[in-house]
Amino acid sequence: MNASEKYELCLNLYNDIINGYTVVYDLKDNAIYIKHLRDVDYSLFEHQKERYKKIGISKGLKTESEHLEILHSTNHWSKEQESEYQNVLTEISNLKKTRSQVFLEAQRKRIEDRIKEKEDYLLKFSQYRNDIKVETVEGYATAKMNDYIMTFCFYKDRELKENYFSESSFSNLELEEIQQYSITYFEALRLFNEKNIARVGHSSIFLNNYLLSKGVPYHFLGKRIIDLTSYQSSLCTHGNSCKNTLEYAENSMPAIEDIDEVITWFERERSIIDKKFNSNSKGSKSSSSSSGESEKTQRFTGIGVFDHNKEEFQHAAIQNEAAPVDFVQAAENLKKKLGKEKLDAQDLLEIHR
Repeated sequence: MNASEKYELCLNLYNDIINGYTVVYDLKDNAIYIKHLRDVDYSLFEHQKERYKKIGISKGLKTESEHLEILHSTNHWSKEQESEYQNVLTEISNLKKTRSQVFLEAQRKRIEDRIKEKEDYLLKFSQYRNDIKVETVEGYATAKMNDYIMTFCFYKDRELKENYFSESSFSNLELEEIQQYSITYFEALRLFNEKNIARVGHSSIFLNNYLLSKGVPYHFLGKRIIDLTSYQSSLCTHGNSCKNTLEYAENSMPAIEDIDEVITWFERERSIIDKKFNSNSKGSKSSSSSSGESEKTQRFTGIGVFDHNKEEFQHAAIQNEAAPVDFVQAAENLKKKLGKEKLDAQDLLEIHR
């Protein structure tokens, strides 16, 4: 994608994230509002999944562990093979997490090639594991949960009050129809990955408004934290990270059109800030040790930035093992030293040196 296409992508995703839903259309051109999930919804899903597992057990289905024991005892699949199978699954999962955090296309391509290689290997390696088709308790619960999510996330109205399906109407759908709605659901949310949400979270269309809310999600979205969708929470996390970076950055952001280059600029500035504060912390400790100053008289030299609240200064002071400084008295002393009635910004920096 070029810079213009990425900007349009950010606009579309930003609109959906703020609304808390994505709009798609059925075969009759009726709007379907697909709800974006909150963290509490995933908790509900886990409870529902446990309920389906109990139903599966009551139907006499075997658990996956029981099924694997049968495979072990009949020499279809060994415990060593199962261990290898789980290790590869974990490796694939970790690669996908890494992919979501990488923005350079060349690096992403290498990771995607590695994922495909591992998935192809797993498909061949697990052939004997999957040869005997048995519906397990976990498989039954997963299938039922897929149906449940469809009824939970599809709505007829933008207020997300009227469900598009009832449980009975969904159960009457043909298999082909269920598959089509499943494709619609996953395709609608396909672009809401961590990479793209980070793009929105670093974009001017979001940051210009978010910074006006002083980095407070409630002021920006008008919702309690618990009511935010997962996408909204992630967006606000990026917003606060950018806000902190802009407050402490010594360099001004140049005019950049490509959002991925904007993200690179923020990452570079965060790295500079981290090194500065870590260096100040180490230097402060070393100076205190060499001069024999006690911990009580050690001055806090790690901030040098104004317009922050008391809690922020206290938190930073604790991290840098610094003792409080009476800035009012320090300012009065500096006025006398310089022979000034009023200190300018450059003078005030002397207090922190």
